[in-house]
Amino acid sequence: MASNFNVYYAASIDGIKTKDGTEGTSSGGYEFANLPTETTYYFVTAVNKNGEGAYSEPLKVLGQLPAPNNVTLTELSGYIQFTWNAVPEAVSYKVYRSNNVLGSDITSRNQWSRATVKDTSYSMLSTNLGTTTRWYFITSVNADGIESVLSAPVAYP
Repeated sequence: MASNFNVYYAASIDGIKTKDGTEGTSSGGYEFANLPTETTYYFVTAVNKNGEGAYSEPLKVLGQLPAPNNVTLTELSGYIQFTWNAVPEAVSYKVYRSNNVLGSDITSRNQWSRATVKDTSYSMLSTNLGTTTRWYFITSVNADGIESVLSAPVAYP
């Protein structure tokens, strides 16, 4: 019977495994020392008085993706169009509007969300946007629904 366990992580299924922190106990949970920022594979081994057992089947954890880059805004007749570079592993993107260049008023992401899209562009009518400058940000979203940080802002008007 195992008295403890070890957790290892790797960048790929067959990659070099690195031990994550200290041994966990079979009677409690485990707190990760290294949370992933990229896709990571985790493996567990059981430990008892005879030594360490074999690696478990891998658990794939998708990390936070980077924010989209090269965000541009183009004003066309009656609408504005945002475009950005694709982010590998992104399944969708969210477009946000803010009252300031830092996006610090985007505390409740759903409150300020303008759209969720699957492509690398988004268009919206510009006729009702007024003359007050607003800043727009794009985030990438992975298959687990984890959203990136905000992109660099683009302003309109």
